[in-house]
Amino acid sequence: MNMEEKDIESTIVNLLDQRSEDGKDLSLEQKFALNRVLDLIKKEKKYYVKKLGLPVNTGKKWSRQDEQRLLIDYDNGARIHILADKFKRTKGAIRARLIKNNRLEDDNYTSCD
Repeated sequence: MNMEEKDIESTIVNLLDQRSEDGKDLSLEQKFALNRVLDLIKKEKKYYVKKLGLPVNTGKKWSRQDEQRLLIDYDNGARIHILADKFKRTKGAIRARLIKNNRLEDDNYTSCD
């Protein structure tokens, strides 16, 4: 999913969660339409993940529990390719999460993880 798609999805979610400036809720038709668009985005993501043979959690938000388990496993010596299999994510996603949590430097990995 590219940045534009993430922006569209988050904008729709924000619209559904907020009231308009004048304090009125969205109409039922507007809510229905926005929910339908969200459903279509989710179906399209699932289709491309399956079509491209990507891990099932590709593009999904990390739960706090999974992130903590990832860090514990990595700190205990688990290799990136093993973590990718365990968490059903790409090796790039594992590296990105480890970099975000200061466990790995941006240039501190090799292709044989």
